Order: sequence, then structure tokens, then C-alpha cells
Amino acid sequence: MAGKRRFALVNDGTAPRGLVHALLVESRTPLTAYQILAQLQSRGVPYVQTVYRALDFLVTTGAVHRLESINAYVACRNCKTPHQPVFVICRSCGRASEFRDANVDAVVHGIRNRKGFEIDRTSVEIVGTCARCLAARPKRPPKWMHPRARTPVAKSGPR
Repeated sequence: MAGKRRFALVNDGTAPRGLVHALLVESRTPLTAYQILAQLQSRGVPYVQTVYRALDFLVTTGAVHRLESINAYVACRNCKTPHQPVFVICRSCGRASEFRDANVDAVVHGIRNRKGFEIDRTSVEIVGTCARCLAARPKRPPKWMHPRARTPVAKSGPR
């Protein structure tokens, strides 16, 4: 039911919210507010403040997540229930994948319960290289290996 409510709030008739959300759903990579503005100016969204207001609303409703390490936004891929998302962000291709992990949820809830800490928000972001980019990377010897040791040397000896 929460997912339907979020969808209704996103598409409540205010054009910028719906346009921003639709753009993030279609995007393969996280987008900054200025990247969103550049793509939506032709559709009647003239100011970055309008984009930020729409993003603030979408983040508050849980329809969009803000990736703090890269100051960009992604549409929630699992917005049926409230959750503590974990993101893996690839430095090579720029893609961000959202995961839900029960262990992370347990840690966050445990901190709240044991310490009496009121949590406003959490952000778990893991930055590295995705499997697709690793597979496409040429195989090279480790950087620490001396250049001469990288190629086999023909043995010379008595003839």
C-alpha cells in the first residue's frame, strides 16, 4: 500500500515532480540536479530551484534516494516498504545499484533501540568497480611487479 501512496504523491498533478521522477526512473545512472535541469528545460522546467524542490519532495516520500558521495539522485527501486538501502556505485561506468540487506536493517534498528538514538536518515554507499567493468578491463600484471619481470625471458645457456 505504501508503494501505491508514493506513486500517487509523485504523480499528484504537479508537473515538475512527475517529470523529475520519470527521468530518474528512466536513467541508467544517477543524475545531479543540474543534469536533470538540462534534460527538463525543453519541457518547461526553467529553474534549478524547481528541480531541487521536486527532489526534496521525492526524497521525503521515499520515491528517490540521494547519493551523498556523488551528490546525485536515483529513483527508488524497492519503494514498496520503508528500508535502509545499500548502494554500490561504479567509478568506471557511473551506475548505481540499490540493494536491501537485512543485516544493515538490523544494525540500524539495533543502534536505534540500544542507544535510544533517533535516526533521521542513513546512507550506505560502497564505491568501487562493478563486475561488468572489471570483466571489460584488460588483464595486466600488478603495478608492484617490475616491468622486466612482466614478460618471460628466453633462457640462455650452453649450446
